[in-house]
Amino acid sequence: YGIDTFSLVLAQVANVTLIKPKDEIIGKINYRWLKRKVTVITIKDVSKLQFPTFIKPVKPKSFKAAIYSGFKDFIKETKGIEKEEKVIHSNIIDIESEARAFVLNNKILDIAIYEGNADLLLARKFLEDFLNPYFIDLPKTYVVDLGYNKTDKWFIIEFNSSWGAGLNSCNPNKVIKGIREATINKKTE
Repeated sequence: YGIDTFSLVLAQVANVTLIKPKDEIIGKINYRWLKRKVTVITIKDVSKLQFPTFIKPVKPKSFKAAIYSGFKDFIKETKGIEKEEKVIHSNIIDIESEARAFVLNNKILDIAIYEGNADLLLARKFLEDFLNPYFIDLPKTYVVDLGYNKTDKWFIIEFNSSWGAGLNSCNPNKVIKGIREATINKKTE
């Protein structure tokens, strides 16, 4: 359990595979759960977008995830990155509160509000509704961040790895099973 770079190097040394959700999976989720349009495109396709807009790298930390006011700002930020590199694009949505949940085998291990002030029971209900009937290619353990605003109510912001996401007020005793499941998967030769 730790930050991305440290954990990935340690996993390589220890000859294990870390389980993580595919970053671009967010682009396959229905609008009902996201409350915004999310697409996965390449850097060369960004010129066709209307600005301001939110853009995030698929490859973590390759550039700053942000609301870009114009195309020139984005190109300046991504200078030197291949034009075929994938990015996640989203229209801008207000976020008044945020919650984090650790999930294992489609069950919530723990959920907590970590920014703002919103109804945690409604956040849990929203996530349970998403987990029960909805099937997408998510690993057996992951973290999901939820956002809330008065207009859209609860929505999915993003998915993260259990081994690399901060606790953000979640109870470590409740989420440790998810972290362990994400970090003990032996590499297959």
